[in-house]
Amino acid sequence: IEDQFNGKSDDIKKMFLELQERIFLLESDQKIEENPRKLYIAYRTTKNFAYVHIQSKAIKIHLPMKKEEFDDPKNIIIELSKWVQLRWTYCEVALKSFDDLNDVVHIIKQSYLQSI
Repeated sequence: IEDQFNGKSDDIKKMFLELQERIFLLESDQKIEENPRKLYIAYRTTKNFAYVHIQSKAIKIHLPMKKEEFDDPKNIIIELSKWVQLRWTYCEVALKSFDDLNDVVHIIKQSYLQSI
């Protein structure tokens, strides 16, 4: 995972560590696995439920559900265009500041519950 932080600010690193902790707090009977890849970090139970992309100014989370399947009262989900959709991801949320953390985790939790 350390390779993901090359050239990233301390704030982005801190936000990721907080997000990572909050993702693992979602864990119930179904264990959550963290699977670091070259360009992203996948979180999974029996299937992937979040793909975390650490960027220089934000952390973007791609999700394998359609926008209309989420309860998104703050309208933070962005539906990816058909040109951008990656295999099984249809939308994304962006974590740009610690203020966004609760809302982003609320969305990730729904994807997690769908995966168990």
